[in-house]
Amino acid sequence: MTTTKSKQTTIAWLITGMIIFAGLAGYLWFDRSQLAKANVEQQEQIAEKERVQAELEIQYEEAMTNLDAMKTDNVQLNELIEEQKLELADQKKKISGLLWTQGKLKEAREEIANLTALSEQYVAEIQTLKDENVQLNAKNVKLEEDKTMLIDNLNVAKEDNEELQVAQAKLMSEKEELEEVKSELEAKVNVASVINVENVVAQGLKTKNNGKEVARQYAKQVEKMRICFDTEENMVAEKGQEIFYVRIIDPQGETMAIESAGSGVLTNDASGEDVRFSKKGVLNYENKEVTACVDWAPGTAFPKGNYEVEVYNKGYLAGKGAVQLK
Repeated sequence: MTTTKSKQTTIAWLITGMIIFAGLAGYLWFDRSQLAKANVEQQEQIAEKERVQAELEIQYEEAMTNLDAMKTDNVQLNELIEEQKLELADQKKKISGLLWTQGKLKEAREEIANLTALSEQYVAEIQTLKDENVQLNAKNVKLEEDKTMLIDNLNVAKEDNEELQVAQAKLMSEKEELEEVKSELEAKVNVASVINVENVVAQGLKTKNNGKEVARQYAKQVEKMRICFDTEENMVAEKGQEIFYVRIIDPQGETMAIESAGSGVLTNDASGEDVRFSKKGVLNYENKEVTACVDWAPGTAFPKGNYEVEVYNKGYLAGKGAVQLK
């Protein structure tokens, strides 16, 4: 009986061991199956990453090739291309990080598309710059041609101008000589055409109640002074209006002058000095003797004493006279 019981125990243990072994074998099989599945998925992910990386390399190299093909002998343009290549290299590094470090395949593909678009944009911009540079070079060539032509024309104009300056200097010298001769002749003609006057008479006048003017010798009775003179015959002077300037010098030696009464200043051509005059008169001269008078009525009292009178024509003293008021 004991033997039978022992056998039963052994059988029970064997069955239990078999069950445990079967369970362990099943667990190991399941775990191995899961590992195999995970390994397959990992291999597929690595393969996909490698495909994306290969695509990235192709796009990047193509972009580098296209940019290098845009280089010319323009230093600034080449520097811009190198800057763009560095930007694309940074973009590639960023995509590789998304791909292998973060495992973001979708974002990596989107960034590859952005890299391609960016490289195409760079190529288009550089092409535009190259076209503009070609146009600019053409303009520069045209400007250089125009500049050369302008310089040639300028040199010709400069030579012509120098010749003109020499001729102008000669003409100016001749003109100055002629002007001097002309001035001398004009001065001589002017002097010769001066109409001298004689019998210069100054007379004090007072107007009576009946309107009649009478001569007065007392200063306190004189309201105005009339200066009359006879012109001499001068055939050199042109016929027409002649202006005679009358200067009245009072007993204090001052010229009687009031601008509102017609006074002014003339130049004495004989001395070159400015001379104040009391009043001027206009005469229609016919190259013959004629008597003319000029009235001076300053509206103020006449001081007593000796008065001197000067008559000018064409800037020269033509005659003199005097009067005394008591």
